[in-house]
Amino acid sequence: MITALGETRSFQTRHGSRVAIVGGGMLGTTLALRYRQAGRIVTVFEASKWVERRGHVSIASRDRALLALLRELDLASSVHWDSARINGLRFGAIVGGRARILETLRDRARAIDVDMRLGTPVRSVSSDGAGFAIGTDGETGEFDEVVLTVPLPEASRLLETLPDRERALLADVAYIGIINVSFVLKPQPLRNLAGRYITHVTRGRDQFALLDPSALNGVDSRRRSLMYVTRPMATSDELFNANDRTVIEHFARALPGGSVITSARVTRMPHAFACRRLESFSGSVPGLSIVNAAHMAAGRHHLERTAALAVEAFRTLCAERIS
Repeated sequence: MITALGETRSFQTRHGSRVAIVGGGMLGTTLALRYRQAGRIVTVFEASKWVERRGHVSIASRDRALLALLRELDLASSVHWDSARINGLRFGAIVGGRARILETLRDRARAIDVDMRLGTPVRSVSSDGAGFAIGTDGETGEFDEVVLTVPLPEASRLLETLPDRERALLADVAYIGIINVSFVLKPQPLRNLAGRYITHVTRGRDQFALLDPSALNGVDSRRRSLMYVTRPMATSDELFNANDRTVIEHFARALPGGSVITSARVTRMPHAFACRRLESFSGSVPGLSIVNAAHMAAGRHHLERTAALAVEAFRTLCAERIS
């Protein structure tokens, strides 16, 4: 187990300090929102210009951090719930999926003057002891604090001034990814199928989670035409790196009998779960922090863990209580 980045030194954040957040996904944007609300001057650097449409976001009734965030974003009413319970829990999904949550987060951040620099990959992060320089294509920005929410191998590449031992420690962490296949099916009557939102399916040694939006309240459930099949998988697995056709054929085995596929789309999340956990957010460089999947607690799905990690990290790094 990785216990720290190095010798941990304290660093007191200051009201009005300039904070750079590298990585503008849900975690990075939530942290940006919190830092700005606490009075920091915040810039977010995100390599991708567009939000990837990944379809469904599954939610459980116990997901307190995620549900609290959705209420803050005025998205709680967009959650459709399954009337059935599994082990005492209700499950549901949000209309618009991950893309809607992220777009709403970014709109809220911009509304309070967070500088969202989308389509701006960071090439380097360096420190002279007094501050940090963020290098992008043709530009360098100066900041008092830096928070990296990118995967550890990427963080290792960016941190040019980090001691070699710490960079090697970061680069050596392997990840478990997630593959999701969204199937558009020829509509068929629901009476032939189970009618549950989440069904765990085993095919040989493979286990899949099958998500059926038609089972949710508020969704037209008379005929099924869209289903999602998802599965965690090591990024070194041959199937994770296979072409889309091979993945679709493999995942189609989880669909109910008689399903007729009209189209399918594969999405891959390569850095969903780190195989080793990082215990500290800070290392040997004061003002430099790393917050990502390597800090996530086990036992919850990825989006709830992301929302909970944003709360924990901000409380820890800013030493402020979020009411």
